[in-house]
Amino acid sequence: MIIDVNAALGYWPFRKLNHNAPDGMCKLMEENGVTRAWVTMLDCIFYKDVQVGNRDLAEGLKGYEKELKPVAVINPGFPGWEDDLTECVEAFGMGAVRLHPNYHNYSLGDDCFARFMDRTAEMNLIVQVAARASDERMHHWHVRVPCTDLTPLGKAAREHRDVKIVLLNVRTPEANKIEGGLAGNENVFVDISHVESVNGVGELAEMIGSRRVLFGSQAPYQYMASAVLKMQEADLDDEAKENIFFKNTQGLEGKP
Repeated sequence: MIIDVNAALGYWPFRKLNHNAPDGMCKLMEENGVTRAWVTMLDCIFYKDVQVGNRDLAEGLKGYEKELKPVAVINPGFPGWEDDLTECVEAFGMGAVRLHPNYHNYSLGDDCFARFMDRTAEMNLIVQVAARASDERMHHWHVRVPCTDLTPLGKAAREHRDVKIVLLNVRTPEANKIEGGLAGNENVFVDISHVESVNGVGELAEMIGSRRVLFGSQAPYQYMASAVLKMQEADLDDEAKENIFFKNTQGLEGKP
């Protein structure tokens, strides 16, 4: 079993994507041995009103509930985000939220993020924080967006120890800039989508423990097969690989 915590549907304005609809994503998953994927709508990164994309996602995933888990995108800096979040949870059954602070123009040290964390703690939601949506070297020359500054996340993680926080699209050195470090924030998990060095996954697992590393591909923007190959070449025992492939994610979802 493989569960991918970092996938998406929809459109990217600067590049044509394949497998970006539910049927295509399921085909891609089958080709790579992935059982289930957590998906958002890429459109939400660029929509001013992200809830339009969340509603499109909920409608588009009807009939794909077994393979694809819907994840909300929320912008805590946008008026009425609380209502958006309530609708995503109560109407659409979304138990996780993905944030794009760098694209939505707020900091993890801002008051709006603190209020968002308070609310997600009350609602028992998983919070995904994307360090980036695209490698900065590949940005359109008129739309250059720096990666999210993760430094303030340590404080938020310690103040909300019951909230499971998943870092997406982050390089290990960037994650280590979190105040208190990765090792000191045990409710912070990291996906492998941007771990690029030889045995990078193995080194990350050695640093924070295999129980806090999650399989994530950032498909279809990146190749899903690349994430699978990272796991194959990693110096990990079978138990650690099972943890990363699916057991850790099942734990986040509250499944045995």
